[in-house]
Amino acid sequence: MSFGVWRHRWRHSSGHYDADMNSSVQVSGRSLWSWLIVLGGVVAQALSGQSILSSASTSSCFLSGELWQWLVGFLGGRMGHDDQGRVIADVDLLPLCGLWLLAAGLSWPLAAQLARRHTGRSWSDSFATAGFAFGWWWLMGAWELIRILAFGIGWESLADLLLVTPQFWQATALAGWLAQTFALSPPLPLSHSRTELFSVQDARGADRNLRSHLHRHELAAVAQPPHSAWGLGDVRGAFVESVAWERFS
Repeated sequence: MSFGVWRHRWRHSSGHYDADMNSSVQVSGRSLWSWLIVLGGVVAQALSGQSILSSASTSSCFLSGELWQWLVGFLGGRMGHDDQGRVIADVDLLPLCGLWLLAAGLSWPLAAQLARRHTGRSWSDSFATAGFAFGWWWLMGAWELIRILAFGIGWESLADLLLVTPQFWQATALAGWLAQTFALSPPLPLSHSRTELFSVQDARGADRNLRSHLHRHELAAVAQPPHSAWGLGDVRGAFVESVAWERFS
């Protein structure tokens, strides 16, 4: 075997190796980002949940008074009163993180299975795609951050507005999280798209060739002597029949 053949095979195999390495690095990067997005969403929900459960006014947007007190006790929190005599609660961050982490752990594989069924991709890529949907949970972290900033700068109207509207922020976050996963549509098969593309290109090319040949034959027919037995319509019909016969025979 010649040296040129060996060099060609080595380049071919090295090209496949580089392509596999690039695809694995890309999948690893997507998986890492999806994990960070999921963990960040869990922390954002836990931080906002801690603020929501700390007051009876904010928790009443989601729960009744009895259910609020039960949930605080279930999470290991403590009930108390502030300086104005209002009932407040103190819930640690770790139980809330565990609760939202459990919700993410149960829903993430189901969403990945749905994404894999729709896209036909690998499990790792499907998990990454489903993990990106948890970015909607970060919206509750934005609610908590804006609330703290509004309270810090003394913008009481904005802080009060945020305290009475957490249910709308949570509804948007959960709706976006569910919609991004369930709205995944199956891609068009590559073989079908290539076949359709080649068919359109062939049809356009044949149409251009037919028009150019027909134009040349028309000019030739016009240039014929008057005593010719062939007219312009006869030339057009004969040429179209010949081209159609060559094309489809």
